[in-house]
Amino acid sequence: SAPVTVSIPYTPTAAELADPEHIVVWYIDGSGNVVSVPNGRYDAATGSVTFFTTHFSNYAVTYVHKTFSDLGSVEWARKAIEVTASKGITYGTGDGTTFSPTVNITRADFMALLIKTLGLAAEFTENFDDVKPDAYYYNAVGTAKKLGIAAGCGNNLFKPTESISRQDMMVLAARVLEKYQSLKTAENSAVLERFSDRKEIAEYAVQSLATLIEAGLVEGSDGRLTPSANVT
Repeated sequence: SAPVTVSIPYTPTAAELADPEHIVVWYIDGSGNVVSVPNGRYDAATGSVTFFTTHFSNYAVTYVHKTFSDLGSVEWARKAIEVTASKGITYGTGDGTTFSPTVNITRADFMALLIKTLGLAAEFTENFDDVKPDAYYYNAVGTAKKLGIAAGCGNNLFKPTESISRQDMMVLAARVLEKYQSLKTAENSAVLERFSDRKEIAEYAVQSLATLIEAGLVEGSDGRLTPSANVT
């Protein structure tokens, strides 16, 4: 189960070099099907494409620029959406040409995206009581529980189909990044004082929000963090 890092020398074209986050890695399975490897990326410093995997197979480096027809109202999020879609982390809605960017995200879907983005895996024998074995997010949530990322909502429940709040999203993200990406935990919450809705932040989320803000991963909007609002 230990992942192996693979590094492949690669010279991008001029067009690829202008937008290198769309240089992606594909895994070609035994039937010839293409499966995206979300962690694949181009490293300009070494001039190579790197990715990690737990199985040796046939792989390919390619350039993908996936976009959707309904991103005009969310230009601030366009790049993030297009990059994650191109890497096979997120998908479109309907026939795949739209993204539905203003629709609420469930707790299960966010957890699945988080686990998939970082390529985390763990063997587990227990899961939350309300996460059924046939659910598409069963492995992601079970992995998160095993790794100590998802603490649930009490009584061994995860409430997977409920919309996730911004502060819960940030708590989960901070836990993963602190544990697996060496993100430095904020020493105090002073950085939160500049937000007018500071008092609306739940106590359990304070340190996580402070950590992400200090790291520059969260900026807020109009001087607010709107911690209890739903994530879209």
